[in-house]
Amino acid sequence: MTDSGMPVTVARAEDFDELARMLGHLFHGTLEPESHEVERGIFEPERTLLVRDGSELVGSASAFTRELGVPGGAVPAAHVTMVGVAPTHRRRGLLTGLMRRQLREIRDAAREPVAVLWASEGRIYPRFGYGLAAQRLAMECETVELRVPEPASAVRRLRLVPPAARQPELARLYDRLRVDRPGWSSRDDRWWRYVLSDPAAHRGGATELRLVAYDGPDGLDGYALWRTKDEGDRSGPRALTIAHEVVAATPEAYLALWRMLLSIDLTRRLSFRAGAVDEPLLRLVNEPRRLGAQLVDALWVRLVDVPAALAARRYATGLDVVIEVTDELFPENAGRWRLSGGPDGASCTRTDRPAQLGCDVRSLGELYLGGAGRPRWPPRPGTRAGTGSARRGGSGLRLAPRPGRHGDVLGGRRAGPGRYGRLMGEAERRRRRLRHHSEGDGPGRDPDGPAATTAEVHDGAEPPRTRRGGPVPEDREGERGLRGLVGSGSSQVGVSAAMRARDAARLRDEDLAEAEARLVVVRRNWVPREDLPRSGR
Repeated sequence: MTDSGMPVTVARAEDFDELARMLGHLFHGTLEPESHEVERGIFEPERTLLVRDGSELVGSASAFTRELGVPGGAVPAAHVTMVGVAPTHRRRGLLTGLMRRQLREIRDAAREPVAVLWASEGRIYPRFGYGLAAQRLAMECETVELRVPEPASAVRRLRLVPPAARQPELARLYDRLRVDRPGWSSRDDRWWRYVLSDPAAHRGGATELRLVAYDGPDGLDGYALWRTKDEGDRSGPRALTIAHEVVAATPEAYLALWRMLLSIDLTRRLSFRAGAVDEPLLRLVNEPRRLGAQLVDALWVRLVDVPAALAARRYATGLDVVIEVTDELFPENAGRWRLSGGPDGASCTRTDRPAQLGCDVRSLGELYLGGAGRPRWPPRPGTRAGTGSARRGGSGLRLAPRPGRHGDVLGGRRAGPGRYGRLMGEAERRRRRLRHHSEGDGPGRDPDGPAATTAEVHDGAEPPRTRRGGPVPEDREGERGLRGLVGSGSSQVGVSAAMRARDAARLRDEDLAEAEARLVVVRRNWVPREDLPRSGR
């Protein structure tokens, strides 16, 4: 029952037609019979909540049953969709009632520790505990002057084939790659039929959906789903290439696919709205700014069961930290939790130990997929630091072993997953290996890229020492564990190198006292009194 007194009921399969009509009005679309049947194929009535005013359907919220890729694996996640309230019944608490009941049912079922969605408007969902966990790059560009490097191999392995003809191979490649792609959602046969479906109503005046496949020595290594739209004028051809999804397991496949998409005859423009934040294409083209990349929100994540969600994923390096969580919706999530673990597993248990970091459940959602996370400043109300580095501005809870590649369809049309496998060329990988070797061979070193590491933990009689030789101050004891929450990014500087530089630059009390003793104040245009000209001389 909502606050307005209208009952909330669970849908039946026969409610789909009425629900589709209501959602068509809400999202300003025209319901076509062909697309109507496509959407019916993924509808889950038992997970759909409806609000009626008498016999009239005026509100809904649904979810899909899928897995969500997280650092180190995948977790069952409620993929929230079909959320809306009729314009005649807004401001009556219907949306609040639907969202609260849906989250409570997910929590009570104890099958899915997280919920995830794409938001039509970002301001709607933070009040229900959802945090922006992943962003994406939307690219709209002119292709005439864009160039990408020639592939290392002269062998051409690209093939144009009907999408449905290679669905089993696409599924195998996708499943092989998604284990290392935070933010990718699982696809069973129903979902592959949905992704490869091509109703005329979804084409927007463009061609049918097309597939270009890249075959490696051992089978399919990459593919792209795309279409073109003829928009020529009196000045000549100006067709648009619309790339929906680009997936590659090797640098060669990635490079070959993008060379083709950027150079199709008679096309002059390209649209790709599912790019990863660290999309390699930005570093491959000769003019990155011409890609017109715009950073926009993508996945919003809500931790429904905090300890289960934090224990379900993996971490870049060993960590042991106490987090104090606030959650207005679920008191079960509130309190102090000790998170311990690393690359091989994690545990999260309730504790009475002092908290090293305090945050609300929305902040945990923002950081859960291991992306860039929240900026250091300004802090949002409800997020506080406790001891150690958290008090000085925070480790930021960067949780990912590697930067996440995010995106999949959650009920909208093909937002598409991200790309690639190892996408830098051999020279780039060699450069990074040399840089990291020069930094040392500390624990957790990844030969193919940066990896966060913690300072060595001393359990014996000898206390840990700073880089200057002094004992570690008491307020830095929590920092050893908090460093494990810092993940690597695409920066040119490794995480461990940055931390060592920070530690080396941090002033001790002795340094400050010495500087104060040697302080000399100089005033501009000031002359000592004894050197001033005297009258009568």
